[in-house]
Formats: sequence, structure tokens, C-alpha cells
Amino acid sequence: MKDERTASSGDGFSASAYFQILTRMMSEPGRFFAEMPADQSLARPIGFLTVSAMAYSGARLMTAMHENALLMGGVFFVNAVGMTAIAAGLGYMIMVMAFGKRAAFRRVFGIYAFSAGTTLLTAWAPVFLIIAEPWKWLLIGAGMTRNVGLSKRGAFLIIGLSIAVMVLFFRSALPLLSR
Repeated sequence: MKDERTASSGDGFSASAYFQILTRMMSEPGRFFAEMPADQSLARPIGFLTVSAMAYSGARLMTAMHENALLMGGVFFVNAVGMTAIAAGLGYMIMVMAFGKRAAFRRVFGIYAFSAGTTLLTAWAPVFLIIAEPWKWLLIGAGMTRNVGLSKRGAFLIIGLSIAVMVLFFRSALPLLSR
């Protein structure tokens, strides 16, 4: 039987791996990220994020009646996965520009996917969103320091610039969407 501590390694993804990863992310995220292999495939992070995004989408649908529940569920799911991918891409680009290449993209994506997947389970409730969003960024910071080897200051810089770029992008796109 596989040790719980190795749940972040390997190439496959399963229901038991999901709950092992979730348990470790909730109880000891710093250690989880420190032990996350540098050559990890994308199967576990994508699988973990997908399952969490499906749970998030279902929970969001249950909180309010939507005329077209299937469409809204898809929007919630794409938003959860898409924003994680966008944030990981921005974080990676900022890391490369500010610090040179420190890690492969799949490693950085894994940090963002595990962090977002963990917090998505509470983010569906508006009252918990206030806690979940900062918690996600703290988890990402822990991953960047423990797995990629950035200083706390470097991780803070990447997170701060990522948030600023996303806010500026969506704020500049808002007039286009309101027409």
C-alpha cells in the first residue's frame, strides 16, 4: 500500500489520490509542496483541479436557481479551471522575467492547481470567498518557497504582480463586456 506522504508523486490520478492530496494540503501544505517532485506529470494537478472544480460548480448551482443550470455549471467550471491556468501562466511568466527560469511550467502549474483545488471547496459560498481567496494565494506562496526555492519576498512579488496584472486586465476588459 502506498504511503500517504507519496500522494503527490506518481503519474496517475485516482479518487484515493485526490483525498490524500486534499488531506495533506489541509494539514501540512508546506511539507506537501516540499515533497512534491520536480518532474511530476500534469495528471495529478489537472485531476485534482478538475474534481475540485466539479464540486465547486455543483455547490454553486445548489446555492441559487439558474434558468439554464447546465450552462451555468459549465461557466462555473471553466471559470475555476481557466482562472487557475491564467494565474499559473502569469505567475510563471513573472517568475521567468524577474528571477530567470527556476522551474518547469508543469511544476508551477501544479502549485497553482493544488492550491486552487483546495480552496475551491470553500469558495462556492460567498461568505467563505473572503477567506478562500487569500488562503489560495498563501498556499501558492508556500509552494513557490518550498518547491521552487524562491524567497518569501520573491513569492510575494510574483503573487502581487500576478494579482495586479489580472485586475488591470479584467478592469480594462470590463467596458468591452458591458456593451
